Formats: sequence, C-alpha cells, structure tokens
Amino acid sequence: MSQEFLLLAKSNSQTVVLPALFCSQVPPKLNPVLKNHSVPLNSTFSTECVVSGADPEPKVNWTKDGKTLANTSNTITINHVTFNDEGQYRCYAENRAGKVNGSIWIEVTGETVILSNRGETFRNIIYIYIIYTFALHLVLLLRIFVRK
Repeated sequence: MSQEFLLLAKSNSQTVVLPALFCSQVPPKLNPVLKNHSVPLNSTFSTECVVSGADPEPKVNWTKDGKTLANTSNTITINHVTFNDEGQYRCYAENRAGKVNGSIWIEVTGETVILSNRGETFRNIIYIYIIYTFALHLVLLLRIFVRK
C-alpha cells in the first residue's frame, strides 16, 4: 500500500513542505474457504485459494502431496478426476512481507469398472474349467497309484 504525504519541516526562521511517499508491506492472509472434498470419479473439480489483505500482491501456487503443480494460480481445476488425483493439496501465498498456506484433502469416490470383451471372458472361463478338470483327474490318478 502506497500513500502520499506532505512532510512539514520547521526551523526558527523557515518552514519547508516536501512531498513524501510511504510504502507499507502487508503479509497475505488466507480466507478460510479451503475444505476437504469427496469428488466423484470422472467429474471436474475446482477450488480457489482466496487471499486477502496482501500488499504487494502475493504469488500463489499449489502442491499435491508435497510436489509443486505446474501452471497454477489461485484456482486449481482437475478435469476428469481419477483415483490418482486423490491426496493432499496445499495452497501457498507469498509476498515480500510473508508467506501463508492452507491445505485440503481430496478423496475420489466411485467404483472401478472393468470392461471386458465377452469373448475373452468366455475364453477365460474355459481355461479355468480345463485347469480344474485336469487337476481333478490328476488327484484321482494319484489316489489310484498310491493305493497300489
């Protein structure tokens, strides 16, 4: 924050008025809007790191599980959320006067659906049946030879 003032200097015989500029530095503050979220699989998620009261304007960035995310600003957006997006996200706001941070946890909800080709599924069932039949015959043959 910069403000202009007039500086008045007096001596016994003279008065001098000079313009002066006062520059203050205020550290950033995070508004308490960061909260944990349960996010559906394949959805779009967005949240903002709201910074107030800072002078000069702070630089804002995000990390996920301690690793800096590229190209972030006050708002982080995740398109097509996957299970890999689950974790702790931290927002940092920093200027010359100070640094603050806040974190959220994103939990991804939903089921993993395994799509399979019907022919492949049928083939796997046949393989399991063949292996089961082979194992059953092997056990029967071992019983016959052990008795003799």
